[in-house]
Amino acid sequence: MEFSEFKEKVRKKKYNVEFGIIESNLFADEDKKIDEFGIRNRGLKIFYLIRKGLDEESPYIIFFNGGPGIGFSEQFFEHDGFSDFLPNYNIIFMDQRGTGFSDKPSQNLNEYKYFTSKYICYDAEEIRKNLLCETSKWVVFGQSFGGHIVRKYLELYSESALLGISHGYGECSPLTMKINIEKVLFGQVKEYFEEYPEDKKVFIKIKENLFESDVIGNNERYLKGKDIMDVFSFYFGLYTYNKIHEIVKGFNEIDMKKQFLGEIRYLGNLILNSGVLNAVVAHIDLVDGLTDKELYKITEENLLQDGVNINDELFSTIRLSKNIVSKSKNFIELDNLFERKNFSTDPINLEILCNKLQENDVMLYVIGSRNDSLTPVKAIEEEKCLVESYNVDNYYKFIFSEGNHREWKENQKLLEGFIRQAKFR
Repeated sequence: MEFSEFKEKVRKKKYNVEFGIIESNLFADEDKKIDEFGIRNRGLKIFYLIRKGLDEESPYIIFFNGGPGIGFSEQFFEHDGFSDFLPNYNIIFMDQRGTGFSDKPSQNLNEYKYFTSKYICYDAEEIRKNLLCETSKWVVFGQSFGGHIVRKYLELYSESALLGISHGYGECSPLTMKINIEKVLFGQVKEYFEEYPEDKKVFIKIKENLFESDVIGNNERYLKGKDIMDVFSFYFGLYTYNKIHEIVKGFNEIDMKKQFLGEIRYLGNLILNSGVLNAVVAHIDLVDGLTDKELYKITEENLLQDGVNINDELFSTIRLSKNIVSKSKNFIELDNLFERKNFSTDPINLEILCNKLQENDVMLYVIGSRNDSLTPVKAIEEEKCLVESYNVDNYYKFIFSEGNHREWKENQKLLEGFIRQAKFR
């Protein structure tokens, strides 16, 4: 969406919002001028939007959306995903650096290391100080990858937070995450087809009719043919079975494939367009510096040991990632940089995080949904085990519920309860 289209949509919808740009620094450091690769510090424009709340006295909330590599304006704004979220509160949304209306990396791939969660948190601090004041405190909320950013923010700037809330992300080994994403997905698909057996016939028929000429994506990164079917994997983490069934019922016999492609094209393109930025941020922040090939190989080996072969399944997130065709020179160069270990990892330091929560009297709520195949509950449980040794039960709370990856939006009363407790502490 062009910025002119964005402004026109705001005008037509009559949203009660303010938006603008703040200036930030590539290095999150005003004094440093150049790095070891010859990259020069430069100013970055970071786009933000404030959705005004019904309660003028309510605290501000900074909202970190999922991704990585997907902007607020590219997903949540496009689908009104922001307008009815916690309506009593003032919510600040931002296009994380590298996405949406915020500035992008240059052509030098070594610059991408400055677009990870550490630097997104620095931008958020610049927003807080510019829009509120130096001594202000706000609620830090994140969903999916945004939950990782919440932890990084509290590790770095917990003195600026009233509390943190993460939904749909767990700090765990990448192997735990990947293996259980597939296992939960496969279990959900089995349950779904037991409940709606006719829908399985629909999907099989669609897959049979997907040919190499069917393509989603762009000239640099795309999926084609039967590989497109795997985009639907994400629906099982995002929607209830009933919602999925309603979607499938809308596919008629004559235009079944066309309607399926129309249904998944937006989500598929969102995934494909996150591209190099997604790969670098994941490599540095989330997967312990493993390459995609290394992670997929280990995951498949472990699944096979458990008697699970992804090629026997109708939908698979690992297979989706493996079958993306990347013709971009950047991706070829990026693989070489990964192989040479050019990017240092920057995981959450749980010991520092726990100490900061205690020092600044800040609560972190981590919410895991048992029906979420995009962040399996095993990931949250592993994080819970990791932090037990730091004796922070009063500051690091884990909540397990029965929802899915979208429960952050559907169960807002739970979130409101946490915020009210922080507001009056």
